Amino acid sequence: MENFIKHFLDSVLAFPVIIAVLITQSLGERIYSQNTNTTREQNEIRSSEFRYINGQMFLKWRTSSDNNIYSLQVFREDNLSGQFNKIAANIGVNSLDDSTYLIMVDSLITPKSTYRYYAVLNDQAESKGSVSDTIMIPAYDLSSVLLPQNIQVSGLDSLGAIEIQWKLAAPQDILSLKIFRSENYDSGYVELAEVQNTDSLFIDRTAAPMKKYFYYLVMTDPFGNSSFRSARIFGAYKSSEVPLAPYDIIAEGTNTGIKLHWTKPDDYISRYHIYRNNGTDEALYLVTTFMSEDSAIVFYDTSKTLKGDMVYGYAIQSENTSGRLSSFSDTIYVKPNIAITLNSPLDLKGSVRDSVVQLYWENLYASMPTLDGYRIYRKENGSAEDFQPLFDSLISAKQNNFIDSSILIGKSYEYAVQSIDIYGNKSPLSSPVVIQTESVIVLSPAGIKAQKSGNGILISWDETIQHNIKIYKIYRYERGSDAELISSVTAEKTFEYLDKNVAAGKLYFYFLKSVDITNTESIPSKEVGIRF
Repeated sequence: MENFIKHFLDSVLAFPVIIAVLITQSLGERIYSQNTNTTREQNEIRSSEFRYINGQMFLKWRTSSDNNIYSLQVFREDNLSGQFNKIAANIGVNSLDDSTYLIMVDSLITPKSTYRYYAVLNDQAESKGSVSDTIMIPAYDLSSVLLPQNIQVSGLDSLGAIEIQWKLAAPQDILSLKIFRSENYDSGYVELAEVQNTDSLFIDRTAAPMKKYFYYLVMTDPFGNSSFRSARIFGAYKSSEVPLAPYDIIAEGTNTGIKLHWTKPDDYISRYHIYRNNGTDEALYLVTTFMSEDSAIVFYDTSKTLKGDMVYGYAIQSENTSGRLSSFSDTIYVKPNIAITLNSPLDLKGSVRDSVVQLYWENLYASMPTLDGYRIYRKENGSAEDFQPLFDSLISAKQNNFIDSSILIGKSYEYAVQSIDIYGNKSPLSSPVVIQTESVIVLSPAGIKAQKSGNGILISWDETIQHNIKIYKIYRYERGSDAELISSVTAEKTFEYLDKNVAAGKLYFYFLKSVDITNTESIPSKEVGIRF
């Protein structure tokens, strides 16, 4: 068995050379690693690779090479019984880079059964360690089942359809058959229908008359696997007049899916074929066929594949008592009222610059085509109150950033962002980000000058390097008196002021203060004096 495990590692799973192959034959025996490093914090054990080959299960788990592995316990559940039992198995140990791989071969397998496994890794102290995830493996190999044989195709002119017949050597070994069709032998095949394993024929009622179609079959198993395709065959048919298609169809979204209702198009209709697209393209796929003699028909689509953020198109075909199909009805579009949870914005970050908070986050627009926009929430850091929206309107879905100019310098804020789609669905708030707005020193104006100019004194100064300055305050005083504010100049492109309220022969002194958008004032600038 040791040689078999080594062959499995080298040739099937393509592992490097086995560093330690330490085998146990029964429960309770231990596996010792050759790694002699001191045991650190116990790392988790995770499933790595699993296969069913030639009647045996090959299982591999991965853990950190820093662990001094003491024992491994493996548990198995048979056929979803709900009971996991400890199993005896051969275990191999392989170290590669910073990981250790634990490999097990389970030979006590019953074909066509389903098994679930998990493992428990213990340290040298024999305390219970990390528990792996649980994985499910079917003991089933679809490639061993013979493909459909004796496939025959014939035209059903009276029904306006093509009939496909086949034989299965072991129908009990598969779940279903998928039927593919194309108008070209070499390419362009699309799935037409999926039938049960007990079926031996299928009638293609969607084929157009006088047109050659090519078909092949694919088997599926209960575990989602598909076989190779069968031999390709072709067929065609002649048809005659078709019945009326349903009209005046009404579609409504419900909490569980879609409701369709319509009136019977004529007295000879016996059944209906409901088609639906997948919400992302216009191609229609058969949902169901059902019989009804009622004059008013109602159909509920409660498929688990329906999503609350998708719009689906439906079309219906009528089939009369002679088996003839109508054309498709007009396609009607409707959205389910199924509740959905939107993804919250991720990686929210922020910074403070020029007395404003700048926020930015991951752009969700590409992955959420129905995204309508974002709403920004804020509260003071440490507050017991809930987050409150900064405003009612939404930020554009294509804009993943925001500037908050309504802050108070010196305060600490928490921010969060919410996604909202075009249907009004809202995501949970994102993880918050804390922004501390530190006090900013407002710089005084520099380069103050004063000169006589006509009927006044012209005061000028240099523009400050700060971009958040709102106004400049101009003060004047005479020797022995207090300074008074004589004007406030908006900090735009003008950096001068003409003081006309002056008298000849008097000596005046001037200084300025800068005021930012938070109304914080600078200290007085240097003074300048002048006699008028």
